Amino acid sequence: MSGSLYRIRGLRKWAAFTCAILNGLVGGTPAVFALYAPSFQRPPLSYTSLQVNLLGVACQLGLYLTVPVIGWVCDTYGPAYIAGFACVSALPAYVLAAEAYTHPQWPTAAVLAGCYAVIGTATVSMYMSALSTVARNHPRSRGLSMALVTASFGSAGLWQVQLADKLFRSPVTGELDLPRLFFALGGMVSVVAFVSTCVLASYKTPGCLACLGSRSSRSRRQSDFIRQHFTRRGIDADSTSSASIAPSTEDANDDDDAADEETALLSRSIELDKATASVRISTFLKDHSSWWYFLAFILLAGPAEVFINNVGTMYYALGPSPLGALTTIVSPSASTQVSLLAAASTFGRLAFGGLCDVPLISRSAIASKMVVLLVAAGCSTVGFVWLATGASSQDRFWPAPVLVGLGNGGIFTAYPVIVSVVWGIDNLATYWGLLAVAPAIGGSAFAIVYAKLYDAAANATSPPTAALCRGVRCFNLAAAYFAASNAIGVALLAGALVVWVRRFRVRHDA
Repeated sequence: MSGSLYRIRGLRKWAAFTCAILNGLVGGTPAVFALYAPSFQRPPLSYTSLQVNLLGVACQLGLYLTVPVIGWVCDTYGPAYIAGFACVSALPAYVLAAEAYTHPQWPTAAVLAGCYAVIGTATVSMYMSALSTVARNHPRSRGLSMALVTASFGSAGLWQVQLADKLFRSPVTGELDLPRLFFALGGMVSVVAFVSTCVLASYKTPGCLACLGSRSSRSRRQSDFIRQHFTRRGIDADSTSSASIAPSTEDANDDDDAADEETALLSRSIELDKATASVRISTFLKDHSSWWYFLAFILLAGPAEVFINNVGTMYYALGPSPLGALTTIVSPSASTQVSLLAAASTFGRLAFGGLCDVPLISRSAIASKMVVLLVAAGCSTVGFVWLATGASSQDRFWPAPVLVGLGNGGIFTAYPVIVSVVWGIDNLATYWGLLAVAPAIGGSAFAIVYAKLYDAAANATSPPTAALCRGVRCFNLAAAYFAASNAIGVALLAGALVVWVRRFRVRHDA
């Protein structure tokens, strides 16, 4: 490739990276839900907590259940196609939601649920198009580049919540003007998605291709393992390639160590490199450790999703005045809590994503990254413990969004990075798409648990508070369940770490 063409491709690659970051900064509009969710419990809709949480569940289902299909489309046809879907779907969904909110005589619950499902799908389309683009274009700094994308999605809530609080509040009632806010959010997403459709693409440089093609020299022990790995699944490893894998020499040790960070543990041989995509996916699904990883994701991400959607309601429950009174329920203090959560999530994505590129444990890339994930999950667990035991007033509430945001941001950054290390980047969007169903399952189940406990506490008050609960009893029991769920998830991750270290340990003797 000539120098000029090389530079042009490099410019296009960085333009795609910039657009991927912009995707995140604008596309993460569901984060604003936590700010205006209490408005659904006020007239004209007067929803219960269960009804509000079902709207959040609808968004989560669109956000996560569609990821396998979206990931496959992204891997097969490119990121521009799924960005195009976001372009044509986000604005109509938000416009219809605005109309449903102003017409309570409509079947608003069904209409709003459908709108939020589409909004969730548009959001994940923007996320997956951005994540896949940077993972393929920047393999040498995959952890940091993917962390920047996920951090941009986390920071979307930070600035969008403040913008909504300052520009879309009614001067008469002090509450958010939801129809105008919905129009603005839908318009922003559609415009940025249109730009992404034109810019996002995979631009692999010759150096990157050469790097990927130079990894056929691995130890005999690795070759023997992968042959056994395929043989157990009825696959003839020798038929996939006529070449034999020579054992590593001392001269090749340094090169192999450098390549470990860019080569998937299941892609370290000619056999697997030449396996078909269906074989790779089948191997992924038959790997029992992938199911441990999946279950841990359900237990970690589910409670966090519920907390993110209800942080505003929880904060109001600790307020000094009855929430059922005709007073403003959307205050700058609440927006500060939501922004604090978004800021902590953004910092967690950047910090833990950067640590994913640091060899914390020598000679073990997977162990280093799993330690990062375990620390992030621990932060989230401590946050729920505080929510259950220490958040007794609004002044003592802030550690919960900080710790949960920090942990959740780290989890959503480290999870796809570890997927790319263990199972490869060639089908990253598909693998991650299969795993990303977990937050929808966990979020739906824990949302129902939380809403039932909240509504029961609201109904137990005397006099009734018109579906709005007050006091720490509104959420402390649910928070205890969330903490226990996170603790079990951490234990499952520790088990997966032991399996992977034993399976893929790479030792280079001096």
